[in-house]
Amino acid sequence: MKTESLNEEENEILQEVINIGMGQAGASLAKLLDVFVNLSVPRVSWVNDDDFVVKVGELVAGSDDSWAGVRQAFYNQLEGEAFVLYGTNGCGQLADLMGYDNNEGMAQEELLLDVTNILIGACLVGVAQQVDKEIDFAAPTLVGLDKPIDDLLYSRDREWDQCLLIEVNFHLEATNFACHLVMLMSEGSIEQLRSGLLSFMESY
Repeated sequence: MKTESLNEEENEILQEVINIGMGQAGASLAKLLDVFVNLSVPRVSWVNDDDFVVKVGELVAGSDDSWAGVRQAFYNQLEGEAFVLYGTNGCGQLADLMGYDNNEGMAQEELLLDVTNILIGACLVGVAQQVDKEIDFAAPTLVGLDKPIDDLLYSRDREWDQCLLIEVNFHLEATNFACHLVMLMSEGSIEQLRSGLLSFMESY
């Protein structure tokens, strides 16, 4: 049976839940780097798998021509994949802030994996706690450096007919660094999410 997408009220509640989770992720990143982090309003959409790459390309259009990307799968009651997409132009500044030598490939990879762990972990754990669902994570993996966006997004472990797409971008104040956190939540997780959002709404 085909899963129904979230309705307007459920989308609004989800945006509030994501805002809280993203705030936690932004605070973790700000503490690590000792710099103020600006966050965008979460963008939520229901997409077919074939439309995913095109949709994300539209969301990040105009930011950078080449990207670094890290993917991390999550599973349990909520299942999906999250990507953090880093504009190549800002990676050098991020390395400077964290004291890495950005001329060393291994150092850059370690940097991106560390920051991805912080962003995805803080955000998704925050979301899962608010909707009272269990979530676990696979280890993050680097899917590419200095690549077009399409090359990074086609590097997925799983594909679903339909999925919930969530995107938020982070920008470090007074720097050129920006990144996009893109989450795909599987069709099978939607009913779990829907029940959690109802409980979240009823608690207020």
